[in-house]
Amino acid sequence: ANWAKARKEEDFNIFKPYLEKMISLNKQISHCLKESFGFTSDYDFHLDYFERGIKMEDYDNLFEVIKSELVPFIKEVLDQNITYNDDFMKQDFEQEKQKEFINYLISFFPYDETKGLMKESTHPFTWGTSCNDVRFTVRYPKHIFFNSFMAAAHEMGHAVHAQGGNEKYSRTKLHLLRSAGIGESQSRFYENHIARREVFWKKHYPKLKELFPEKLKDISYQDFYKVIHKVKSSFIRVEADELTYPIHVLIRYEIEKAIFIDNVPIEKLPSLWNQKMKDYLGITPSSDSEGILQDMHWARGGFGYFPSYALGSALAAQIEHKMSEDLNIDECVENNELDKVNNWLKERIHTHAGFKLPKQLIFDTLGEDFDPKYYIKYLKDKYTKLLLTK
Repeated sequence: ANWAKARKEEDFNIFKPYLEKMISLNKQISHCLKESFGFTSDYDFHLDYFERGIKMEDYDNLFEVIKSELVPFIKEVLDQNITYNDDFMKQDFEQEKQKEFINYLISFFPYDETKGLMKESTHPFTWGTSCNDVRFTVRYPKHIFFNSFMAAAHEMGHAVHAQGGNEKYSRTKLHLLRSAGIGESQSRFYENHIARREVFWKKHYPKLKELFPEKLKDISYQDFYKVIHKVKSSFIRVEADELTYPIHVLIRYEIEKAIFIDNVPIEKLPSLWNQKMKDYLGITPSSDSEGILQDMHWARGGFGYFPSYALGSALAAQIEHKMSEDLNIDECVENNELDKVNNWLKERIHTHAGFKLPKQLIFDTLGEDFDPKYYIKYLKDKYTKLLLTK
């Protein structure tokens, strides 16, 4: 409640004493328990809570690659001053028609509607009691309508993952692995590697145009596909484009390390946040709500969770690389055969998740350890072809 009030009033000082208490409590917990669990670092203790067996050294490697490879590439893209035919995106898109389009899309995804349902909520989420009851929610913002489609694809990724668990262990802790990163890899796979795929929109854009004929009458498929991959520096993580998104996670990771490793005073956190936004994305938040107050994770003590977003995105790219050895993913999308994609994921990930730690599951699924090079290659290849190739 205090975080929400602080965000609404754009005043970090309202939230400051509560965040200070939350940080103190989390430091006390890790200080008391870290040695019992084999950790020398407080932050490793918190990272392990969300991603068993994955430590700072693993995340440091991931984020160092992002800093050295992706940050300069993003600057290269932004420096091109690319033009987008995106005036149509500034209009309001009727919510009922958005809902109709999402219902249309669900029929092409391997989500079993007899074992769950979709509803509307302020913030999209997925929830389930077993693989036979998995529900997800979406929202329909009129002014950023494309977000509703991506959020739906993201939550459907979570939902098909949950539905694909081993029924024998349904309603137990063995149903799904407590791994935020692997969970996010499934949602990000469907969001980025299916729902952002060129063949996906080539197939489904005519239906969208049918629902919004006036707003899209002068917008070609090529223009639309380019616009939904528009790259820009932005303040809000959940509204960031695919290319700059990991930079938002990098900033949060470095600030969490500053809290737990460097013991940076709490009053310096807003300015530290703003400086990192300027360093990495070239922009400075105009208020705390655009900056350090935008996420609720720290308000509920979720230190160590943010890095799993980047891990999940990177894993999704590595999973796609491995899957492409067995399946022609474009053909699966074009022929409405996403069940083949999901069966691959179910066989190698979903049904085994509760019995293996993340690193073991990753190696058994991919035949190698996690490697961020696939993620960097995926992003560079895609955005070079789409935005930089004349």
